[in-house]
Amino acid sequence: MITIVNLNSKCALDININRAQIVKRLDFLARKAKLVPLYLIDTELMDEIYPPQKKRILDEEIARRILEEYMSDREFDRDKKFPWEELWRPIEIIEVMVAVGVYVHNPKKPDIFIQHGIDKNIVDQITYPCIFITPERVIKWAERIKISSEVLFQKVYYHELGHAYIHSPKRKYGLNYYRVIEESYCNAVAVSRFTSDEEVAQVVKAIQSQSAEYRGYPFFYLPHNSNINFNVFFYDKYEWRYFIHKYFDLLESYMSALKREKFYKIYHTLINQFPHYLFFANLKSDILTFPHIWTSDLDDEYFENIAKFILTSVVN
Repeated sequence: MITIVNLNSKCALDININRAQIVKRLDFLARKAKLVPLYLIDTELMDEIYPPQKKRILDEEIARRILEEYMSDREFDRDKKFPWEELWRPIEIIEVMVAVGVYVHNPKKPDIFIQHGIDKNIVDQITYPCIFITPERVIKWAERIKISSEVLFQKVYYHELGHAYIHSPKRKYGLNYYRVIEESYCNAVAVSRFTSDEEVAQVVKAIQSQSAEYRGYPFFYLPHNSNINFNVFFYDKYEWRYFIHKYFDLLESYMSALKREKFYKIYHTLINQFPHYLFFANLKSDILTFPHIWTSDLDDEYFENIAKFILTSVVN
């Protein structure tokens, strides 16, 4: 059972919100979905509660240029700081695909909702953490890219539920490389909920219309009908192919066995020893294993390297 409440959206009835279908597709998200209610709100309220750090998107042209400059040297410089802050720009008004849904972990001030015409008694019943979605923007986005608003609504919901599923105080969304990983992971969660070729194609089309930080989903999940070739340009630049070709089969079989037996402590130790090669060991298509990595004690450098790989694979 999932909770869906319309707080003040005037377009909620214009979308076919198929509860039975949404619930059927939840799978590993079912437990989290029961604990995280969904509230439908209008665009004005969404713009007010949408986090400031999310009101900017990754500029793909700038990212491509900086990545080329950063990786222009033949030698890998571990002390060379990557300029994450330079990659972003403010959201433009026409980019309706950005502030469509949001996962909120900490309570918002009740006055924000009351000022938008929502009855205080209803506001008092809002529970956190929760998800907010704006049907108005779902409809506009669907019309803009010519896909089903019903499919897109579910895609947005599963994406935000992915944020709830992977939420960890150890990973601060404010750090730009964590944002690249988390948004890509949540879109992987969303894609994985659909099985028909037609629906998967629509979800992928929606993701491709988003900015670069959302498009790294193949690192975690590839649809069964996908022909995506995930770029390994970032690693080739540092000429690690010899190591990878030599140990690929060994690492993959060993780490798969560890995951199967759930020896996560040993697994994390191995990750620390081989942080730059892990993506080859079946992790890039494993949305169920990654949360264990995400909540582990791995340091920022490890996740920054993952983010660099995802980003380079998307913009090149």
